[in-house]
Amino acid sequence: MITKVNTKKGVSYKVTIQKMLNGKRKSLTKRFTTKKEAQTWESLQKSLMVSGVPIFNTKTDFDSVVSDWYNNCIKQKKEKTQLDYKGVINKYLLPEFSGEKIENITSDRVFRLRDRIVLMGKAPSTVNKQIGVLKQIMKYAMEMKVIHTNPCLPVKEIKHQAKEREFWDIGDIDIFSKSANNWHYYDMCMFAINTGMRLGEIASLKFQDINIKSKQIRVNTSMQFNGIIVSTKTNQARTIPMNDPTVKILKRAIKGKSNGDLIFTNEADSKINVNNFNERKIRPYLKSLGLDKVIVFHGFRHTFASHFMMNGGNIFDLQKLLGHKDIASTMVYAHLSPEHLSESIKLINFTVL
Repeated sequence: MITKVNTKKGVSYKVTIQKMLNGKRKSLTKRFTTKKEAQTWESLQKSLMVSGVPIFNTKTDFDSVVSDWYNNCIKQKKEKTQLDYKGVINKYLLPEFSGEKIENITSDRVFRLRDRIVLMGKAPSTVNKQIGVLKQIMKYAMEMKVIHTNPCLPVKEIKHQAKEREFWDIGDIDIFSKSANNWHYYDMCMFAINTGMRLGEIASLKFQDINIKSKQIRVNTSMQFNGIIVSTKTNQARTIPMNDPTVKILKRAIKGKSNGDLIFTNEADSKINVNNFNERKIRPYLKSLGLDKVIVFHGFRHTFASHFMMNGGNIFDLQKLLGHKDIASTMVYAHLSPEHLSESIKLINFTVL
């Protein structure tokens, strides 16, 4: 119910929402300067009630607001995403603001938190991520009318130069191909270099996802760090073609397998644990080969994309192969290596007298 209230300061609109809880009538009231704001908030609260969200919790301490925000906004996301948020909350935000009234958190406090994280030696992208999570929490608190302004708004992201994506040149690939062909994960790595697929997508690839005859791979799942197979990162399936090396790899990988079987497995012929796969498997082995450039598994995807573009590939075709929703994500591969640019400049050669 919305009631118009005349005060010395002018007209305001009071919203009252009532509900019986445990035999007692509970009321939730808020005041707004405009009727439209009041109607919007009333509509939101009623929709939350219908969906079972406890709106009568009037606690405004930081911990309670974070808990409400997490349950209403984050808990429906993928488990890995939930853990990322929990890490930020538990490591940076709760130690700083736990027990405080959220309305007492000022922009100055947010600036000090940002500076402390910087002094911990964290990369600018990491610092921006922590403040970004806090900004989301404060935005939620504003939507719930717990606070009226977001103290994070004046705190701008730290500018930083994007890290250049590491990839192997032809020489690196040649050394790996000749030196690692007896390693258990050799086929899996060469498969990644030849397809550009993500680690989770490769680890979850099953017999029924490939068609050797039509030379096509159906990519519609991804292995999470906990071993659960879910949809791809973008929640969109895609079909990618096979080149000849990929066909060769898959022909020996599918021997003795049938529908439901994983194409690539660990040394015990079980599902691959993608959690810390780089630290446990990729980095140690590549270092043992004495390679100048030790990359992570995702570097094989960068290698595929970079050489695709350097060899004259189309950026829109690459977007489809990589499964990017947004072309902006693919544009980072529009770059060419310095060596390639040196050769390309020779295409322009006007005579000077």
